[in-house]
Amino acid sequence: MALPLQQLADFLAGLVDLVSSWPGSTLQFPQPPSIYWLVDAFGLVIALLAGLFVRRLAACLLCTMLCVGWLLMSTHHATPLFRYLRMDHGPSLHVNMFAVGGGSCYLLRVGPGLFGKGGTRPHTIMFDCGSKQYLSVGLNTIVPALRHLGVNRIDILVLSHADINHFFGSLDVLDYVSVGRVLVSEYFSQGASRRPESAADCLIDQINAHGVPV
Repeated sequence: MALPLQQLADFLAGLVDLVSSWPGSTLQFPQPPSIYWLVDAFGLVIALLAGLFVRRLAACLLCTMLCVGWLLMSTHHATPLFRYLRMDHGPSLHVNMFAVGGGSCYLLRVGPGLFGKGGTRPHTIMFDCGSKQYLSVGLNTIVPALRHLGVNRIDILVLSHADINHFFGSLDVLDYVSVGRVLVSEYFSQGASRRPESAADCLIDQINAHGVPV
């Protein structure tokens, strides 16, 4: 069964990739919907499957419109009223872990206000940016994912240590995304200075060439 199942899985994965490239195929909401909306949405689906809206097209359309309108309003965090109704009184935290194979890359987006800077843009931190399997992980995975998430600036890029699978895609990100600063450990910087022409030393030089403080 291995061969036909693999072919079927490849077909489904290709179908998902095709559909995901269509405009409007996915929607990114600032906040997840509330549990009350989920309960009502599932109730609407169950009612449709149970035939409660048979010959009641107007009622079905009205319930669907109300459900969609509720979703759009409850996930929009621009007005204080909706934030209060969702009991969203503090900053939110979004964490994305990118599929980079043998390596790591995490994106943290903290809601505005936590660092006392004001404004509406979240504070963005990336932790590590590399892979030992994919040579173009920055261009093929991380940069497209950042564009999909609407991230055009990284305030802080943290590189944990000097293994190449933790910083291999950093320069690609620096080419396409504005980065405020790069944080490395003292052990990282000392190791780079002790070994000229090493991968870590070249990385530090290229980050400085981009005008980003280390």
